Amino acid sequence: MASHPTTSRTKLCQCASCSLHQIFEPVTQKNIAGQWQPISEYQKHQRKEHIQESGRQRRHDITSSAQLVDKAPSNPPTKGKPKSPTGNNATNNGPNNGPLLLPDQRVGHPPGIESTPCITDLLAHRLDDIGKQIDKWRPVHQLAKGLELLFSSPPSLAALANTGNPPANPKLDLVVGSKVNLALIKEEQFVQSALQFLQADSLLATFSPPDQQRHDRFLGLVIKRRKEIATLKHSIWMKQFQDMHPWIGSRQVNTGNHLHNPYEDWHPAVLACYLTVCAVHLFLSISLSGTSTLLTSMKFILNAVNATGQKGQGFSEGIQDGIPKTAETMIRHLELEPKFRSYVVCETCFKMHQLSGDGTYPATCGHRRAPRSQPCNSTLRRLQRHGHGMSSKPIRLYLHHDLEDWVARLYARPDIEKHLDRDLRKDLPANGVMRDICDSPEIQNFLGPDGQIFLKEGREGRLIFSLNMDGFNPHKNMEAGKKASIGGIYMVCLNLPPEIRYDLQNIFLVGVIPGLHAPSKDEINHILEPLVSDLLDIWNPGFYIAATHRYPQGRPIRGAVIPLVCDLPAARQMSGCAGHASNYFCSYCLLKGAEMNTFDYVRWPKRSEDDHRKCAAQWRDAQTEEHREKLYQTNGVRWSELLRLPYWDPTRFVVIDVMHALLLGLLKRHLDPSKLSKEKLDMGRAALAKHHYNRLVDLNQSELRYLCYELNLPYGGRKSTLIGSLMRYQNSLSEGAVTNNIAPTSDEDDDSDDLRPVTILGEATLEEIRQDMAKLKLPTWVSPAPSHPGGAKSGKLTADQWKTFCTVNLVITLNRLWGKSAQPDDEQCATRKRQGEMLENFMHLVSAVKLASMRTMSPERIQQYTEHMHKYLCKLQVLYPWTSITPYQHTALHLPDFLRRFGPTHGWRCFPFERYNYILQSTLTNNRFGDLERTIFKRFCHAQNLRIIMEGCRLPQSVLPLVRQWQQQHIHAKAAVQGTLHDDFSFNSKALSAIYEPGQAKPLPTNWLSLLRQWIRFYDQECDTTGISGNAHIKDTFERVGEQFSSQPHSKNAQVYYMESNGDVCGGIINGIFTHQRTSGPIIKTDTFFILKQFKSSHSNPTAKLWDRSFQRILGRVFLNSTYEGLVIVNSQKLLYHFASYPILSQADPERPDAVELLLAVPLDKW
Repeated sequence: MASHPTTSRTKLCQCASCSLHQIFEPVTQKNIAGQWQPISEYQKHQRKEHIQESGRQRRHDITSSAQLVDKAPSNPPTKGKPKSPTGNNATNNGPNNGPLLLPDQRVGHPPGIESTPCITDLLAHRLDDIGKQIDKWRPVHQLAKGLELLFSSPPSLAALANTGNPPANPKLDLVVGSKVNLALIKEEQFVQSALQFLQADSLLATFSPPDQQRHDRFLGLVIKRRKEIATLKHSIWMKQFQDMHPWIGSRQVNTGNHLHNPYEDWHPAVLACYLTVCAVHLFLSISLSGTSTLLTSMKFILNAVNATGQKGQGFSEGIQDGIPKTAETMIRHLELEPKFRSYVVCETCFKMHQLSGDGTYPATCGHRRAPRSQPCNSTLRRLQRHGHGMSSKPIRLYLHHDLEDWVARLYARPDIEKHLDRDLRKDLPANGVMRDICDSPEIQNFLGPDGQIFLKEGREGRLIFSLNMDGFNPHKNMEAGKKASIGGIYMVCLNLPPEIRYDLQNIFLVGVIPGLHAPSKDEINHILEPLVSDLLDIWNPGFYIAATHRYPQGRPIRGAVIPLVCDLPAARQMSGCAGHASNYFCSYCLLKGAEMNTFDYVRWPKRSEDDHRKCAAQWRDAQTEEHREKLYQTNGVRWSELLRLPYWDPTRFVVIDVMHALLLGLLKRHLDPSKLSKEKLDMGRAALAKHHYNRLVDLNQSELRYLCYELNLPYGGRKSTLIGSLMRYQNSLSEGAVTNNIAPTSDEDDDSDDLRPVTILGEATLEEIRQDMAKLKLPTWVSPAPSHPGGAKSGKLTADQWKTFCTVNLVITLNRLWGKSAQPDDEQCATRKRQGEMLENFMHLVSAVKLASMRTMSPERIQQYTEHMHKYLCKLQVLYPWTSITPYQHTALHLPDFLRRFGPTHGWRCFPFERYNYILQSTLTNNRFGDLERTIFKRFCHAQNLRIIMEGCRLPQSVLPLVRQWQQQHIHAKAAVQGTLHDDFSFNSKALSAIYEPGQAKPLPTNWLSLLRQWIRFYDQECDTTGISGNAHIKDTFERVGEQFSSQPHSKNAQVYYMESNGDVCGGIINGIFTHQRTSGPIIKTDTFFILKQFKSSHSNPTAKLWDRSFQRILGRVFLNSTYEGLVIVNSQKLLYHFASYPILSQADPERPDAVELLLAVPLDKW
């Protein structure tokens, strides 16, 4: 017996009175009957028991029976004094569940009991007590309802098995004294004591026959109850464990192949050959036959070297034997092959049939477009001739990338796992400023399957993805006559920081949609079906990665797709909404086509998720194609596979892509809103005069609107409405009256038959723009517009070129041409007034586009965007009433909702995916559909995995020089990448450029060091300037988020805006860049500094004042094109952004001696 936990001057008393109580024994970890008493009290209890002994003779037999109950059947009675029952769990005796028989620890008893009437009555009484207690039992399911238990060994302390399974035999002891355990502990005590009584073999002969039947029934009930209680405790323990480890029962993914270092035992020469051949094949697009020739040449060289006998130089004979004959073998040995599932795709309806393990699949497609439709019955196979005869192969094949295996590869990279585990809820920016999509409310407030915030730190990985689908021509756009389409489906892990998020090796290519044509409407659901099934699995219950670098015992993973990032047609198709040309043209509100030009966005009726899902389910459950089409026309909604995801909201998660909506939508359309043919307009006028109304159908909507505008008729609505207005008007007037009321079309600024009276830019304006473009100096990271815009050779402008052309080139030229104030006595007063209104309208659009493209987003910017866009669209209808409003212009007023919910648009735009499509499109294939999709998919994944190998830390030192060469020349080369894409791929360059390398430090020039000390005295008073180092790492360039700043004064990258200590913004030229390290108190600080020459102010120049207008944030400031004598120093935080410089002469006549050159500095800010 253990001693008292606090003092040794106590003893455990187990007399009849003290045995009614229970204590917890810490050594044995069990509950025992008795109480700790001081020595004096203990002796009193013993004397009292001895005195009462003589008065208990009548109960001697009963007492003997009770002592026999204390002896378990498996333990034979021992001679002498029996052991005290300290190991029993019987405790806490209440009035109805105390000891069934009175214990007497001092007297031994024989193995049998003689039956007497007194004993029989007492046993019957005890059976009555047991029966009464059994009658009070509640069914287990009622007992378990809402029951919470506190275990001595709680699930939170239980160790998880290596396989991710719970412990096989958890300890189920309950904590004594806990209120939540009290009821069940009492019932356990009763069951234990009842079993002791009912299982005593020596009592069986004393029962009467009726009591014997009761005994047997009670014994069965009590044993059953014990099992039920044990099962209940186990289930509650497992439920608690499951709540703490919700991934239990999910699939296991083995990462052993990806974690170990397979290259340790490779010979450097063999590994170098592997890397070189695979890199040549995958990065330089050399064909497999070309790599075979390269391999043959390599082996020949090695054989030749071996034949020279130069063995003393470390060359090992037979190395060439370790080099295979084909690149396919090398790809297999390097484990570049992705894991995927193969599906045979019907080229008619896109129904997918998974290939079985033995490669079998049906010969024809049995898919029905609706339950009552006829089967498709299209052939799925084609015959192929080979050397041994004919065989069949799938006509179309789709390879579906395994999501869990790809995620496991991601977590097998130690650098990536660290980024995936970063706390996305930590260090959120204040004042509502969002730097990334992960700062946004939609991501931060997203709920998991348990109803709690999804993002959290811990062992369980929580991943959030964005989804994109886009089609492209595999024959490339320049090949005329080959109209075909395949598509790529991509996912991006938003947990990754922006600086590596869009790296090629971090993109998940779900699959390549097979051609020859793109899936139409609901056919995309067949392609989405396996992806959604994978997403459901990774959502709940998730899956378990067997081992990672941070968690060698494994970790669970969950994931979800939130934003759908596509252009307008693809977004509508993927989400199940009607196309933008339908009556329900918008997927965010319930306006109809006739209401598209309504800009009172506050009153727009919003769509709801419940209504959308209800309408989609009706379409899905419709039995015929006709019924489905009717529902589709009525509701504008059909079923989408994405709706199988319980968390996915089609009214909130289908984001508006700014690349297509603003750059290719609004900017491009504003400059060329409609193409009005002079020939067709004349034909329309003649058709009206001669009542040939059927010819009006040949005119497009804009041309009909223009005719209505000429006649002062309403010009809203669709073509049928416009034609009806023209017919009614013509029928109400005479032919001559109508002819006289139609104004002729002006030929001004256009000498072609393709008349564009609503186009802003005529040929004269375009020529002015070209001249200004020749004078403009742009930083190298900006994607410039073609030098001859509007010309036949300028080609098709990209989204970035449209952005530069509109936000820089046109801003300069149109302000120069149209920015003059209209004077009442001016002959061109009306023209100048209209040009001023057109300029203001255009500047509202440019302001909105720039605000929406910023890399940080705040409530103030969102409000400014809304105001600019609303003013632009309202004034657009006044200035150009004949133009029709497009869905993209309408959705531009929905964009503020997404800016509030998802933050800055760099986290949810299509620029990166366009780049990936270009890479897929550039893949070398045999140009045969059915084969090229598979080749494109595999080559892309092979290149991804090879990049991972070359950028990882598992390669031996001997091959690193080779790898660095490949990285510099082909993997990390970004010279040809400009504009927004360059921003996305260079997001992390700010941190890289601020690195201080002591080995590169050199003495600073005296004047630079003096400026540095002045800066430190002003900004860092804790630093002692007398002890600072005069050495620094002097640099030629500095990179920050895609911007490259140069220290060469004549460089295009040297002209910048910066902020002075008083908050004023100035312009300057960079003359020097250096990174310096200093000690400030207990901290070592590193800063990059810029030595600048400041441009002179032009406040007193009259020409400069002409450029001081509204929209100064877009237009920029005017400086004198000369600098002050002194130098200025700023650090990287005060260096704001580049500007595009445009020279201006202060006098119209440059030959005049007082002509002064000015400099217009158009800001290129992104923050």
